[in-house]
Amino acid sequence: MSESYVDYFKSFAKILKESLEENCKMLCELDASAGDGDHGTTILRGVSAAYTELMNIGDSTTISQCFKTIGYAMLKNMGGASGPIFSTLFIQASIVTKGKDTLVGKDLLDIIESTEKGLYELTLTKPGEKTMLDSIHGALLELRANVKEGTTWEDSLEMAEIGAVKGMEATKDMMATKGRAKYLGERSRGFVDAGAMSCSLIFKALNKAKKH
Repeated sequence: MSESYVDYFKSFAKILKESLEENCKMLCELDASAGDGDHGTTILRGVSAAYTELMNIGDSTTISQCFKTIGYAMLKNMGGASGPIFSTLFIQASIVTKGKDTLVGKDLLDIIESTEKGLYELTLTKPGEKTMLDSIHGALLELRANVKEGTTWEDSLEMAEIGAVKGMEATKDMMATKGRAKYLGERSRGFVDAGAMSCSLIFKALNKAKKH
């Protein structure tokens, strides 16, 4: 694997960690509208652990191993339900990219499709239920519509960010049917889901890292 991919993952982890530090309070406030109010600190803890571990990997680390490092650091350090849920993206990415030395646009489409399937198997959550899956599904719709043969990894990251943000923004008008938020009923409308927001920040960081 080329050194540039290792540098890419390190850059991604640094950008995401800084983004979550900046937005931690906002994420906690969103979560307080429907949950425990600790989502920002929880995901920041997981990403900070992933950042620390990535800083210590060598240049020969494979793409799959980089994704795995992130996923398992989040799984081990976030705790509760958030760890398994938010690590799914990176663990599925590790599985999809096993044996790959380069990344193309179709790879990201395959990663997001596997992630959505994995999240459904884990939580029985579907799009439209005001969860982080709505951001994932937004990215998936954008990729399905636009990824063609020859689409680059870099172009697919742009598409995924656009879709993830759309999916996150759509949660504002949804009524929650999962987690503590479901007890709010109609009162769960009017604010975006904290998990969907943090998921959109992940895709923003994945896209931004390619430009560094």
